[in-house]
Amino acid sequence: MDNDIEGSERWQLLDQPFTLEEFSKAVKLSTHAMTWGLKFSHNDAVIQEDNTFELDVTDTRGLLIDTSMHLTFSGGQKYDEYLFFRRVKPDIFRATIKLPKSGMFKLDVFGKAGTQKETSVHLVTYIIKCQHGKSNVQPYPKHSGLWGPSSNAFDIGFKPSITYNVSHKALHGNLSLNLPVDNVPASLLHLKGTSSEENLKHYSLLETKPGGLQIHLRLPRQDFYKLEVFCKTDNSESYHSVMSFLIDGFHGTSDEVLPFPKTFPHTQEYFCELLEPTTGVLPANTPIIIRFKSPKLVKGFVKCTDYNNLKENNNVWVAEVTTCETGGVLSVNGNNTGEKSCWSLYKFDIV
Repeated sequence: MDNDIEGSERWQLLDQPFTLEEFSKAVKLSTHAMTWGLKFSHNDAVIQEDNTFELDVTDTRGLLIDTSMHLTFSGGQKYDEYLFFRRVKPDIFRATIKLPKSGMFKLDVFGKAGTQKETSVHLVTYIIKCQHGKSNVQPYPKHSGLWGPSSNAFDIGFKPSITYNVSHKALHGNLSLNLPVDNVPASLLHLKGTSSEENLKHYSLLETKPGGLQIHLRLPRQDFYKLEVFCKTDNSESYHSVMSFLIDGFHGTSDEVLPFPKTFPHTQEYFCELLEPTTGVLPANTPIIIRFKSPKLVKGFVKCTDYNNLKENNNVWVAEVTTCETGGVLSVNGNNTGEKSCWSLYKFDIV
């Protein structure tokens, strides 16, 4: 036997031999991580970084059904809002990790495999040493686990094309998304920035059409936003979270950002598409034109000071009205039966 086994190619048992020093520095995978065939982009247990970096988890055997990460400072403070974890390919999960200050962080990775029905198990721990952290690092909105679609999104009928495109840039504060789905479900949106106190209820507009959901966003300030989509599933009256998107709003904003009008369940049911006006705030005592598309509507009217019937031409519904006094409400109503009673479709505030 050679005197120096470590350096002898003859006695190496690995396809890619490494030294004792490399072995001592290597990250220690849990039994589950090794059994499931998981590979990690960073081989050393200690990561030296001062800026934003990415870490990949490769699922070589296709067993991983869920995974999550937790970032903790040496003092025990949690910094999960500086993680953006998503699936980028069928077998690759990627985390973007920001370091908001100097010091030592611990990064724990958890996961659940298809053969495991219980809660997620610990897979690996990294130590991150940051010598020159930046205090102006912008966090992400609070989120737990992976961004993107949940498994029940595909049970509802959403297309697999939404799986990997979970981050979007809003130009000048505006963004439109199309989400293809086989059978359009009743849906709700929840838009949230990094401030939990900010009310953004009417800064998103959800429209439905055969084969998909059309989403429009207006962002009132430069920030990261979380857009969460909730849907009703078959035989359920409650809404369930089915997907979440990270919206990058650091690409300019409009001078004045006004919310969308309020919409209602029948706005979706009748496949209504708003053409004008697209803001939910209208000036008082002003002539305006209400115009929207709907292939299902049979009858409709606009109410502010008076009642004005909607007129239809090629599925476009129009009414010319004068808005009422400040503090009032302009409502658009309709049905698909032609009966006297109508459902609310849009509501605008008069200022």
